Amino acid sequence: MSGSELTAVLAYAKSIDKVMYLGGAVSISVWTWKDIRKVKELQVITDKSPDSGDRESAVVGEK
Repeated sequence: MSGSELTAVLAYAKSIDKVMYLGGAVSISVWTWKDIRKVKELQVITDKSPDSGDRESAVVGEK
């Protein structure tokens, strides 16, 4: 193998290493992902009216 071929192979090997390290870092960060968005609390109100019989109707609204 000549010097220019060896240089090309080493450059290719280094670029593959960088891609593998990037893939590992991304997969670890996705695996440890924590959702930091705020969740709106919902309030559930049950209403028993004489017209509905024994059925309950639920009303969901923001707190």
